Amino acid sequence: MRDKSYVVGYMFNNEGTEVALILKNKPADQVGLYNGIGGKIENLEHSEDAMPREFLEETGIEAVNGNTKATQLWKKSVYLQGEGWQVHYFRAFSTDIIEALKAKTEWPTSEPVHVYAVKDLPENLYTHVAWTLFMSLAPVQFPVRVDDPGVE
Repeated sequence: MRDKSYVVGYMFNNEGTEVALILKNKPADQVGLYNGIGGKIENLEHSEDAMPREFLEETGIEAVNGNTKATQLWKKSVYLQGEGWQVHYFRAFSTDIIEALKAKTEWPTSEPVHVYAVKDLPENLYTHVAWTLFMSLAPVQFPVRVDDPGVE
């Protein structure tokens, strides 16, 4: 059986002072909590392809920056794995995309996206969001890998 594989992306403004988060209404353990934007990696899909696809599906915005393709804009930042699951975290920087997200009032799904100041994140964050978000901003060698068999 294949591990459940996911991508989660943090879209920051160019300065890294603002970030887009999605307010989840599914699955049950995430209802009412903010998470990075992402979803399941499809069968035979690479995480680098899944991240821009999921961002587009969740926001209706293609994450491109000038001549930079979506797959080039997203950079791996953290990798988590546990028993039967793995999550590939990505980061991207674009003030233009952050401003477009702020201006949106309708979303392709029933889960709205909000932009927050990194220094003033909401309290209702999903598991791992706070530290993976800050690791995505940290000046460390990426991606950071964490094997955590006790966390699901």
